[in-house]
Amino acid sequence: MSAMQIQTVARGFLVWELTSSAFKVGLVGGAGTLSMLSLSLIGGTFADRISKQKVMTFGQIIATAVPTSVALLLYADQLIWQHLFIASIIQGAAWAFIVPARQSMLPELVGKKLLSNAISLNGAGFSITILIGPIVGGILYEYVGPLGSYCAVVALCISSLICTRVINMNQVITQTPRSVKKFWPELTEGVKYACSNKLVLLLILIGGAFVAFSFPFRMLLPAYIDLVYEKGPVELGIMSGMIGVGSLIGSVSFAALGRVKRGLMLISTCFLCGIALLLISNVPIYLLGILFCLMLGFGETGRRVLDQALIVDNIDPIYHGRVTSLFTMTIGITPFTVIPLGLAMDHFGGQITTNIMGIGMLTFAFIILVTQNRLRNIN
Repeated sequence: MSAMQIQTVARGFLVWELTSSAFKVGLVGGAGTLSMLSLSLIGGTFADRISKQKVMTFGQIIATAVPTSVALLLYADQLIWQHLFIASIIQGAAWAFIVPARQSMLPELVGKKLLSNAISLNGAGFSITILIGPIVGGILYEYVGPLGSYCAVVALCISSLICTRVINMNQVITQTPRSVKKFWPELTEGVKYACSNKLVLLLILIGGAFVAFSFPFRMLLPAYIDLVYEKGPVELGIMSGMIGVGSLIGSVSFAALGRVKRGLMLISTCFLCGIALLLISNVPIYLLGILFCLMLGFGETGRRVLDQALIVDNIDPIYHGRVTSLFTMTIGITPFTVIPLGLAMDHFGGQITTNIMGIGMLTFAFIILVTQNRLRNIN
């Protein structure tokens, strides 16, 4: 995950330097999510059929090859922004296999009793990478340039691949039975199962709302940091890192709370992210923007931890991979929001565009609060 965070900073700022276009920054950032939209369900079905460790390994090999190729193009001084667009698509395809396998592996490793805590602690680890990765990425980009940044990404990807291979899957607490059904009927069965569970569909919808209104801000941050604050890659890394600080605080907090009013807390994270986006856009002071990004990170991580915990708690274990992949597929709607938002940022500026995101998030949160009584009362 640290590799991904460093790469996000390096890629975003590199596209901005090459093109000076928020639209193209959003286009490259969102390209990989199209692959996730089209392939996540396939990746999740594989995770339910064969070893999740093998599925993760396959994805990580691809995820390592992509930044290696970019580094070679940078070294040869042949890189253009279209190369980064293609690299983003391929890397998204890799994550379509990695994410469902990794998330659905947790119940097998810790058992259902400790699952909520495990998800929160896993979120804490993810939050630490969001904290450290962007700051390191900004510093690397400033002082060793994009080539040095991508070399660091390659080294981290290789170390992650090694760590995946040393996981001892022979000591899992619960083992999901491997399917003997044909691939496509099993995939369809997983979709039908998810569609029959109204709570799961609602949780997936909430995840989609965050992707539509909150996630694009991160992708467009390289353009926003220059347009609004007139800052560079180091400040970009610090601001992204503060989202990580909020994420870490959120992960630890929600792990400590356990099974208490999780539905209501999930709705509150929607409101928190909407308010944070409005504060960022309407108070264009960099130091205060850092604090508002902490709020944004807290809300985003709270949503992710609670959403995942409630989904896993409310599905049959044999469908973990496929339902988790549907959750992952929500990221695939990113281009349909980040591209028009990037165009809006080019034409109307960063503040107006971020206001649109914040208002959209708050409107969605209010609708969920008023209409979803079951979610408000779920623990």
